Amino acid sequence: MEKIVIKNLDIKRFNALAAQSRSPAAAYMSEELEWYADSDEIVLGIVLRDTIDSDFVGIILGRDEGDRFRAFDVKASI
Repeated sequence: MEKIVIKNLDIKRFNALAAQSRSPAAAYMSEELEWYADSDEIVLGIVLRDTIDSDFVGIILGRDEGDRFRAFDVKASI
């Protein structure tokens, strides 16, 4: 079985891969804290802090039919 490696991304690399996937409204209610990817950058992850109620959100992104990253799993109120 192949070992899955998760790596931290910096904001510049995350933006290069997934900037078009962001909701403009999210900046008003959340703060991005960490960005992640698997070793092949097929799956991305992001951790945010909800600035309204100070809890955390985790989002997993994958590519859609148009090859753009889209959220396919969201865990809120962590």
